[in-house]
Amino acid sequence: MNLAAIVAAVSDRTGIPSTDPKYASIDDRVNEALHAIETYMGGEWDWLYDEMETTTTASAETITFAALASAAGVDGVRRIRYVEVAYGDSWAPMGRESLRTLRSHYQGATTGTDLRHWTADGQKLYLFPTPSATISIRVGLLVTEPDLSSDSDAPLLPAQYHRVLVAAASGLVLRSSQRFAEAQVEESSAEQGLKQMLAAQRPYAGPGRVERGIR
Repeated sequence: MNLAAIVAAVSDRTGIPSTDPKYASIDDRVNEALHAIETYMGGEWDWLYDEMETTTTASAETITFAALASAAGVDGVRRIRYVEVAYGDSWAPMGRESLRTLRSHYQGATTGTDLRHWTADGQKLYLFPTPSATISIRVGLLVTEPDLSSDSDAPLLPAQYHRVLVAAASGLVLRSSQRFAEAQVEESSAEQGLKQMLAAQRPYAGPGRVERGIR
């Protein structure tokens, strides 16, 4: 469903016709609901994962999240999941530590091409040691849902979950109209759908990524 179809579904579900002044705000409630789903329970949704390759800049310690988003062609970056560095014909995982730990460990170190560690702080990706040349890296990203503005815009949220978005947006519209009992029904439907989404995505817990520590 695109934005036009989602708005139409919310309008039908709430009984608010296009002639009602409240209709004009439905798209805002859709975006509000979309971003609430995006961040629900930490927002580690499979469809928000992305991976991109880029290169470092000599003597540049950081790469901004905005630059990563631009290079990846996504709306924004919410979190960095991992960083790998080109190593011959393969990729080697880089270890992650806190910015304070890495600055202490690499204090006084010169720039280099053997990248070993990374951290993310203040919308920036930090690389250690500071690259002394152009080096290929691969970055795992958790991206953001873009706002839906044009009628043809569609969310990253998979189509099978658009019903959850419609229910969540309908609840917001009804609550803003002080139709609280009806809002609770839609909110309950959205919450049930979100729990089903989580259960479908996380059938079991894996061991996670093993990272190299400081050495």
